[in-house]
Amino acid sequence: MRKKKINLKKEYNWRGDVSELLVKYNVGAYCWKPKYEEHYKFINENRSSIDLWKEDLNGNLVLYEVKSRNEDYKKKPDITEKSLKVYKKALRKGYVVKLIRVCFKEDWEIEFEERKFNPKDFRKNNGGYYRRKDGRTKIN
Repeated sequence: MRKKKINLKKEYNWRGDVSELLVKYNVGAYCWKPKYEEHYKFINENRSSIDLWKEDLNGNLVLYEVKSRNEDYKKKPDITEKSLKVYKKALRKGYVVKLIRVCFKEDWEIEFEERKFNPKDFRKNNGGYYRRKDGRTKIN
């Protein structure tokens, strides 16, 4: 039997994926096809820049930018210019955009912080490629 140990506090390549999964179930943001054609078109055109979305009970499109951090990390989260542009466009269209920060605590607890998306709360960083330990390549 082969065992593999991953420390989510140190494995930044995995933490983002795990954070999105946790938020997906915590806020009910399931990534299926939106009901409304206008929402579907926006999501389809910008899918690579949006972390999660849902339509609320009133039929409003809600977009989520998910960021993970350790509890002692206080700097602004990074965002690509492309994603920032998409979220600004969404705000102009009247869509709801939220930032959810997932904080990994020392005692295995996870804290979710949800706030209104504000472009000034981010640091632009276009990143690039990085190699995950599982061999897959991800583009930031």
